Amino acid sequence: MSPTIAHWEAAFSGYDALDDEEWGEILRVADPKTWHELGEDAPGNAMSEFQDVAEHWRMGQIVLDFPLSTHGDGCSVTIYCLPAGTVVFTKFSTTEFDGPNGKVTRLASFGSVAWRASELLWDGLEGMDAPVQNLDEDEEYDPDSQVTLSGEADLWRQWSRKVIERFWYLGQSRRIRLHTGPLKAAKFRGGWLHVSAPGGIDQYGQLREAVRDWLEGRARQRLPDVVAACRDRIKLPVPPVDITDDWKSWARSPDGRLVVGWRLVQAHPTVAEYVITRELIRLHSRQRGFDPSVRLTRALPDHLNRRETLRHFRENLDDWGF
Repeated sequence: MSPTIAHWEAAFSGYDALDDEEWGEILRVADPKTWHELGEDAPGNAMSEFQDVAEHWRMGQIVLDFPLSTHGDGCSVTIYCLPAGTVVFTKFSTTEFDGPNGKVTRLASFGSVAWRASELLWDGLEGMDAPVQNLDEDEEYDPDSQVTLSGEADLWRQWSRKVIERFWYLGQSRRIRLHTGPLKAAKFRGGWLHVSAPGGIDQYGQLREAVRDWLEGRARQRLPDVVAACRDRIKLPVPPVDITDDWKSWARSPDGRLVVGWRLVQAHPTVAEYVITRELIRLHSRQRGFDPSVRLTRALPDHLNRRETLRHFRENLDDWGF
């Protein structure tokens, strides 16, 4: 299975400032196949591998350049906000520099993110030669006039606007309509999920929380009925069921319990039936010693098609997943 943005976000856990070696280790965890193929070149290419996967989550870029430099000296920081709230900064400079070329944080507000980006940006220029100018003898060199900082205004617009435009629910991509106002519980009507949140730097985080809360609430309403339908289909008892925030697996059965992640409500109902039926059969096969594949085929003759639908959905979930 191809690495997803969720694999990368999990790999970033525990990191702050990133140098090449740390980027290489993150690539090893997030995408072992590519890490192995790149071999000794993995550390130097890890950042670009991440950028390819994370393009959809790119929030903007801040650029610091010297427009009159004959060498085109400059430095830029690109900012990515990943699905679970991790913010990743990647740095590019036209000259060699010491220190980190990336940072990881979970800052929620635009002001904090912009501050960290600017910090990394100026660090990248430390030690860079002053821009070369062709000056007449009577002209005075003014280094401050050569510096151009661009991207902040566009970054702010993206941060406040490109929050979440869509989300998955019951296997379909649904649209969100954001209303600036007092924070209220999200409501689904007319084919849209309506979310009200105050404007300002924290609107992005408040919107995500409102959508997550709505989805989790719907999961607690719908998924127990799916479990009951699966029980009737396989004619086996159902253990205690927990609806949790587990994002690493759709369903599992530790200690004889059935644990279902609420994100399963984002999948098509036939996929949810497949996941829960498969896990219930696995649980009982461990206890009773029968062949789970035979029982699964009997309960869901089209289970291979459902498994393929699940695979495609898992890949697409990176676009507006939670």
